[in-house]
Amino acid sequence: DKLFVFLHSMRTAGTSIRDYLDKYQVGGELLYHHAGIDIVSYLLPNIPTITCIRNPFAREFSLYQYYKKNAKVFEGLYDEGGKILEGDFKGKNVDTTLMSAATMDFNEFLTYRYRVIANHSGILVAEFPKGQGQVANLQSNYMSTPGSATTHFLQFENLTVDLTHFLDKVNVVIDKEFPHKDGSFGDYDSEQPRLNYKDFYTNESISLVAQHEQKILERF
Repeated sequence: DKLFVFLHSMRTAGTSIRDYLDKYQVGGELLYHHAGIDIVSYLLPNIPTITCIRNPFAREFSLYQYYKKNAKVFEGLYDEGGKILEGDFKGKNVDTTLMSAATMDFNEFLTYRYRVIANHSGILVAEFPKGQGQVANLQSNYMSTPGSATTHFLQFENLTVDLTHFLDKVNVVIDKEFPHKDGSFGDYDSEQPRLNYKDFYTNESISLVAQHEQKILERF
């Protein structure tokens, strides 16, 4: 059996994929990592990698909703520097992107997010200032860099079929269907009406996403 590394990009059903494989998989053929392909290829050379990609425009809005919702969870629990003062995460830093999402509208959030990415061009995410690591989480980071490339791709919008095909390739048999509604997982608060991401974009924000996630868009 082959060994694979699953690269987990935020808001692409990565947690559900990991939990599903952990629950039903017996052989232990897959490792999981949140780092980009450059770091994984350095630490684990010559090991095939797999990641899940998603329509970048839908993913960016999903990220915004995620940060905005979680900002409410930590509201009043951190100091001016973002350090959490109490609870299970006491002493850790809240992502500054998450905090800013509580006050910004979607297009302001995108502008801020990509400005931070541009200001830290060429710097490893691990070396970002405290509280800004997640802001650089682009899907393109999980695809390819000079000398390394992800070898298998799942598509969020067709995830159940793609995951089944991948597991067949690596001879992993799971008799339970993946619990995922393709293209709709985890993008809404059950207490709030569902929102269409297309209603929130401007021409400028469309250009921002297209510029930074060109590699991903080429696969759609």
